Amino acid sequence: MLQLYGFLIELFVGTLICAFLFYAYSNAKYRKTEYYRITHRPFLRMMRSTGSYGEYLIYRHLRSLGKEGRFLFNVYLPKEDGTTTELDVLLIHPSGLYVFESKNYSGWIFGTESRRTWTQSLAAGRKSVKNHFYNPIMQNEGHISHLKQCLSDYAQIVCHSIILFSDRCELKKITLDQGKAAVMNRHQVKPFVKRTIAGTEAVLSHNDVESIYQILFPYSQTSEETKQTHIENIQTKYRIHPKKSVLSQNKRTVKQTATETASSLDPDRPFAEENAPDHSQPEKNTRRTVPDEIKEDRQLNPVTRSAPKEPLTEGEKICPRCGKPMVQRVARHGKHCGEHFLGCSGFPKCRYTEKEKAD
Repeated sequence: MLQLYGFLIELFVGTLICAFLFYAYSNAKYRKTEYYRITHRPFLRMMRSTGSYGEYLIYRHLRSLGKEGRFLFNVYLPKEDGTTTELDVLLIHPSGLYVFESKNYSGWIFGTESRRTWTQSLAAGRKSVKNHFYNPIMQNEGHISHLKQCLSDYAQIVCHSIILFSDRCELKKITLDQGKAAVMNRHQVKPFVKRTIAGTEAVLSHNDVESIYQILFPYSQTSEETKQTHIENIQTKYRIHPKKSVLSQNKRTVKQTATETASSLDPDRPFAEENAPDHSQPEKNTRRTVPDEIKEDRQLNPVTRSAPKEPLTEGEKICPRCGKPMVQRVARHGKHCGEHFLGCSGFPKCRYTEKEKAD
């Protein structure tokens, strides 16, 4: 027995040593990256933040392109009303500016370029939970607009809008009908950017790239006070308490799933988007619970999100509990077998019954 205890202790100590060595190696490697030099974000803090980790993964996919261009992260640009808007990842390249909007989400994603809101569908047992978030193409379009204002001296500048979703999610139905942006999973970004660079003429010289970098770099070095003000402006604008907004969504699935938030908040998008819970990827057999989003919007009442009620016919009774029509039924079991009675059409959710009155 003592030998077993000794073996377990040695195994535990060995595991701790391996974990420490792995952390030390990863941390040392991370500190040499441009992402760390710009953000000054500690390794563990970056790993614990879903949004920051998503941005870092974008950089890892594209860092080889930094030989010709320059990267910036979390760029807080000023707006006309005195607030700020945040760019997640920016690549300044001779072929133009590549503005990346990072959505480190899971689940199934439905969206149309011209519609204001998109949908995230998440598995929750046999059902699905749907979260709506602001159209990221429109969101990035606002970012690019303020970026061009900040760089008004560079009239020849070309901006490429790219929306990147996590590799853990599936872009189930994305309709791009205007061609304003590219939407893809994160692992697809490097070949896409390389093709774009190969098919685009250089519009910026290397001096222009460096000058733009020097102009925008101060906006990526904002203080914690500025970032907190940025968040408070969103909360004031949408009048949503951050803690309540998370707890009020999907109470039935909180114990089953973890909550995922975006890396940062932006006044250009609703606060509810930033607190969309993130669950594991939907099961393959959830086709019933994830119908076509456009058909669903037409079939469901926009206020109650329930099926529209048909008008009652003359003399038809309604259920006093749920308000649905009562229908005639026949008892098949028990002492009242064969007798007619009225039952709620919402059975089995509503089990209200009453005896049928004789004419």
